[in-house]
Amino acid sequence: MGVHAAALALVVAAAHGRVKEPTSATAPLSDRVQKVRDELKAVADRVLHRSTSKGETAQPAFAGSWKTASTEGMDGYLDRAMGVGYLKRKIACKATQKQRLWQEGSVVHLEMTDKRGTARFKIRPDGKTYAGKGFMKLPMKQRARWDKGGVLVIDEYYFQHFGGAEHGQPASGDECPVIRSYRFVDKGGRMVVQLERRLLDGEMVGMKTYYTRVS
Repeated sequence: MGVHAAALALVVAAAHGRVKEPTSATAPLSDRVQKVRDELKAVADRVLHRSTSKGETAQPAFAGSWKTASTEGMDGYLDRAMGVGYLKRKIACKATQKQRLWQEGSVVHLEMTDKRGTARFKIRPDGKTYAGKGFMKLPMKQRARWDKGGVLVIDEYYFQHFGGAEHGQPASGDECPVIRSYRFVDKGGRMVVQLERRLLDGEMVGMKTYYTRVS
């Protein structure tokens, strides 16, 4: 086992209480060792999204309030992946938005605020499928999960075609559009929301939105 693997194993062990306390025949842990154990436990709680002993939920890295900073590839994505018209795309590319996120238990709460008002969503990253409304308030099925590094991955399945000659027509089976999003905080401290969709011809199209934290 390498150094990083051993460190991770210790973190996981601490999170599950498997680091044994010294027996009566063993000298008490030094303050330094105890401090290291406490730090490892705190890291494990954040990584595993465990609840604290006080009943408070450890928050993901993207918890808090954010505002739009910039986007990449939005116009092309809205056109080809979602079938949004020219005028609406131009408005969308200039629009800004505020988002607030927090976690309660296993549920991630998302508030999105723009000139139209505030919309609220509940995301359950448990790998199960839930029915709801998504893009343009269209019916869809959603499945969310946590990925490595605390990345929140969400798949949304729609039942009508987006873009192309069949735009707006009913879709079924493998033709149903699947929109996948990744939400995480990058090394620069920005929240990133990355969207992608594989078109019927197999091409993958995507976009990114970057958010800065609001104090």
